[in-house]
Amino acid sequence: MTRQQKLRDAKKEQLREWMRSNGYKEDRYGNWVRETSGGIHYRFKFQPLSLRKEVKDTYDNNPAWIGLWTAYYRDVMIETRGRMIVARRIA
Repeated sequence: MTRQQKLRDAKKEQLREWMRSNGYKEDRYGNWVRETSGGIHYRFKFQPLSLRKEVKDTYDNNPAWIGLWTAYYRDVMIETRGRMIVARRIA
């Protein structure tokens, strides 16, 4: 395992811990999902090199996940106050 892979794995574990502490639950596909009090569903998808945040669109009874942003793990940070900061987004 290379140094970059070790750093990426450590970042993924840090992000999973942050998601646990912020009310996200892991689904059977390995995605992290949370429903807000307003009924909005958010999902984080872990990909090999990047992290995606999506929102569920339930318009017209045809639910679909819409991507809000995608970022490399190196560009995602957890602030000391507990906020997630994305320095640079891919899409």
